[in-house]
Amino acid sequence: LHRVDRRQRQMCIRDRPFIGRKALLSEMKTMLLMSGGAAALVGESGIGKTRLVYELYQSLQTAPRLLLARGRALESHLPFQPLIDTLRQSVQPEEWDQLDLPWRRVLGKLLPEIAANIPAHQSETEISRNQFLEALRQLLQILTGKPGNDGSQRLLFFIDDAHWCDEATLSALAYLLERRFFIENGLLVLAVQSEQITPRLDQYLHHFQAAGLLKILTLEALSVAEVNELTRRVLGKKVSAEIAERLTRDCGGNPLLLLETLRSAQEYSAESPLQAAMGLSLIHISEPTRLLSISYAVFCLK
Repeated sequence: LHRVDRRQRQMCIRDRPFIGRKALLSEMKTMLLMSGGAAALVGESGIGKTRLVYELYQSLQTAPRLLLARGRALESHLPFQPLIDTLRQSVQPEEWDQLDLPWRRVLGKLLPEIAANIPAHQSETEISRNQFLEALRQLLQILTGKPGNDGSQRLLFFIDDAHWCDEATLSALAYLLERRFFIENGLLVLAVQSEQITPRLDQYLHHFQAAGLLKILTLEALSVAEVNELTRRVLGKKVSAEIAERLTRDCGGNPLLLLETLRSAQEYSAESPLQAAMGLSLIHISEPTRLLSISYAVFCLK
């Protein structure tokens, strides 16, 4: 599988027009900088969940501490795997050194590379899950700067494809939410595909929503006006209301599917991309087929 490097992916995102979502962007910005907490971005594949978080980060004058994690379908049975990957990639050696030795020993059970630098302990005991969860909280506190430290900063913790997270990872996030970690220190964002929500995950999200610890933010399809503006930004000219309505209907207001349609049209016919787009748009297809097409476009980008 060909993987695009991080710089190329950032350029790919930046070069794609961002339309709408102003209210959601403002709400998330307020949560990150002021009220803190957690947000679940819910919507179908390609609706713009990851792009919204990218725009949030780019809109900030002072960059927060950024942690990125991702759930993976084939790893959904591996305990804590998204968290392990994040800690391995994001925590610097000097930050590990700031963590008290007992907590480093606990996390060293899951990250052998940090355990190599920890002095041997005579009374090694089995680590409980609660010990790991508290060690994680202690480490994240260091990443934001300890209370009273002038160097403290807000934390933006983004978990993409969170619907694939294992139960242990969800339990760890629950531990942090219940102790109001994100309310005090920043924002946790979970990107969740609406078509992948299980009853268990639905219960999980609504439990924390009812407790006032998480907001469920639904990304709706683009309106006809937004599709018209996105088409204008890509093709360089405004289209008629009739054409905008047809593109909206055929692409379901899904920005990624619309962008891929317009991109393919430009490649197919540089002289008349709009006419090509109308021929390439997914007309009169079933909902499963439309979702499969969106998923394929997402797969190609990731």
